[in-house]
Amino acid sequence: MYQKFFRSNLFLLAGLMILLGIGCSKTGQGVQSEFAKGNDGQINATDAFPQPSGNENILLTTPLVGSQITPPFRVKGQARVFENVVSWRLLNSENTILVQGTTMAAAPDIGQFGDIDFWIAVPAVTDPNLTIEVYNASAKDGSDENVVRVPVRLMDTRTQTVNLFFLNDRMDPDVSCTKTFPVLRSIAVTPSPARTALLLLLQGPSEAERQEQYRSSLPFLTELKDLALKEDGTLVVDLKGAVEGPLGGSCLVGSISSEVTDTARQFSGVKTVEILVKGETNRLEP
Repeated sequence: MYQKFFRSNLFLLAGLMILLGIGCSKTGQGVQSEFAKGNDGQINATDAFPQPSGNENILLTTPLVGSQITPPFRVKGQARVFENVVSWRLLNSENTILVQGTTMAAAPDIGQFGDIDFWIAVPAVTDPNLTIEVYNASAKDGSDENVVRVPVRLMDTRTQTVNLFFLNDRMDPDVSCTKTFPVLRSIAVTPSPARTALLLLLQGPSEAERQEQYRSSLPFLTELKDLALKEDGTLVVDLKGAVEGPLGGSCLVGSISSEVTDTARQFSGVKTVEILVKGETNRLEP
């Protein structure tokens, strides 16, 4: 009888803890402690336990609202959207788009959530207040839906410059497939200029640069999976996304390799560049 009474009251106590939110404390502390370490260029800006931002289809766990960021910074979460295509944009304090892109949610099947994990480079800004928007295009009319907004604050508004190396048929009329030409970009000061430059390279030329006939051979939806510098000066650039698919011809492969290699080799300490595709060598083949 006492055992039955104990079990009954134990269940009542557990239910009360759930209603009061006590059972959620472990999850909250896990998010907070990981965030407070400053991983992925982020530092917690509040003393409270900030909660992930989201809605029924998109949830962002990193960064959290009010974060102070050091560029480039990482965005992580989950999404359940049409064809797993997730769009994002970084806005300044006047809601002007600074940079934007697209990533894929790694959902195992239709209608299921999949992880999203991508990096954002920050162009030069004068106001440290920024906003990240993550959303998807409506299958019905292409309009933005499931928009999640996360205000963040840049830790340092100083700037520096990097070069991005693109193709230009006017400067290379013979279309050599391997000649690239630099365009100068001003970015927010960063401890990781190589990663920032490669992230911006994958976004392609700006509208003004396209008018000057700069173009990129990197397929749309190609992303930077990882970046690592070996002791011998080899920078390993690991790509993912659309570049994993079949590529049409040796000229395209040579162009992709040249854009990535030339952009990466501008940085001191980088002697050679090794390009992987989702961790595998010899994948950049026609």
